[in-house]
Amino acid sequence: MSKRPLLFLVMAVILTLQATFSFSSVGTTYADDQPMRLLSLPDLGSFEYPLATYSVHADMMELQNDRVSEILFPGAFTIAPNDAFVYRQLDLGNTVYTVRIAPVLPSTSVKTEELPKLLGALPLIAYDQADLSGVAIQSVTIDGFPAVRADNFMVGAEKVATHIIVKVGATVMEIVVLPTKLTGSPMHNTFMAGNENANRSIYEAIIASLRIHV
Repeated sequence: MSKRPLLFLVMAVILTLQATFSFSSVGTTYADDQPMRLLSLPDLGSFEYPLATYSVHADMMELQNDRVSEILFPGAFTIAPNDAFVYRQLDLGNTVYTVRIAPVLPSTSVKTEELPKLLGALPLIAYDQADLSGVAIQSVTIDGFPAVRADNFMVGAEKVATHIIVKVGATVMEIVVLPTKLTGSPMHNTFMAGNENANRSIYEAIIASLRIHV
């Protein structure tokens, strides 16, 4: 077989990979340089996630039936770590995080200054305002849109790493970051606990990459 067709084949594969991935450095104890995959979703926007260690799933979360109708097209999405990454980090004593994103139609119209009252009142995670006692509610922007953010608080026995609500016209974007829930004995259905800072940069990069369509 001539080497020239083989060379053309290799070049075609490289060009295909370049078209598929945009490469960005994501600081983690597992890999210092991971390919970031750009995922565009209709009527929602786009975000990037580390393709080697995370996957995107549609509606892979528990929602109360009476809250599902509040979530708008194209639905709720979970950006979850792959098993190999989870167990590698577990062995290292690190926490890995799961990100949930959904466009939501609030039951009543909300002004920007009223966004904090939606914390705990939307479909992705429910809790009382009392759970935010002592927690600093930050006013931030996500892709230029006004938002509020609460970090590192407990909801019962569940640790919430980050809860963000973004105002997008009459709707909002809800973003929840939780420690990943483990499956299988002996830790089945329990949340990861360990070095909480080791992989924070991953979910911060995902949030920073969010581009919202209006």
